Amino acid sequence: MKKSNIKILFPMFMIAISIMVISSAFAKQDNDKASQAKAEKSVKVSSSKTVELKNFEKPTQQKSNAQLFEQNIGEVSNNLKMVAQEKKIQVSEGEKVKDVRVAASKKNEISAQTLTESEVVTSLEEVAVETEESSEETTVAIEEVEKTNKFTKLLIGSDYKNLGQLRSSLVKNRNEIRKLTGLSEASLDEATKAVIDEQLVSLMQERERIKTVIETNEGGFSLLGWVFKFMSGYESAPVDDTEEQALEEEVEAVLTDAAEEGTETAPVVEGSEVVENTENPETEVTTAVDQPETPAEPVEEPVAPLVQ
Repeated sequence: MKKSNIKILFPMFMIAISIMVISSAFAKQDNDKASQAKAEKSVKVSSSKTVELKNFEKPTQQKSNAQLFEQNIGEVSNNLKMVAQEKKIQVSEGEKVKDVRVAASKKNEISAQTLTESEVVTSLEEVAVETEESSEETTVAIEEVEKTNKFTKLLIGSDYKNLGQLRSSLVKNRNEIRKLTGLSEASLDEATKAVIDEQLVSLMQERERIKTVIETNEGGFSLLGWVFKFMSGYESAPVDDTEEQALEEEVEAVLTDAAEEGTETAPVVEGSEVVENTENPETEVTTAVDQPETPAEPVEEPVAPLVQ
């Protein structure tokens, strides 16, 4: 009798083990696919962000580079002032007052520090003022460089004085970008972070505009250009590609993190099923499966003792 029971139970045990192994293998395969999809998505987001950061609005007959730069940087300054004012109202009303951690930039020697939201407001206002002030100098420099006629360039070369001003503007622009990158990485509310990230994209695009103006106008043949270049002290060294790549990576990291946070898929738990999302087929929506209700066990009421 016992041998017959063993013969029956052993195959059932082996079948159960096989089912567990197969289920585990499928689960691992699903996890690997999910990880691979997430990695591919991160690469796509990073690639698209790189293109976006370099794609500045091109000049037309109606609007020159100087006019576009002044317009776009003016919007950046106004948007930063607006979000700073909104945060200031929140702080004055006692809403969401907390300390936020601002991480040091990779290329910034200033150590990480903890700021109150009042100090964050001050930092936003400072960057807004800095962009506004540097915009005036840069706009004039772009205009002066691009209005130099061909005969003047052939004779004495480009406007090296204003080309030098544009190189100084690149340094200021980089500092502004890194300040905003640190603020974007802080524990701010999503609305504020979204505004800051938009301004980061605009600043990077206008940086590309400045670099293009410099590269287009600093070269070319001229008779006495070397004399005027020497007198102005201008050095036509190429822009440091390593430095530029590092800056792009810092901004891309902030923007990619924001994109991943907005599209993060909830983990699949036991007792759930995946429902196809017809609006966005790439996104899987997890919904709980109705579980049968467990009937409640009857509770025995205590019986009062009999009184003699």
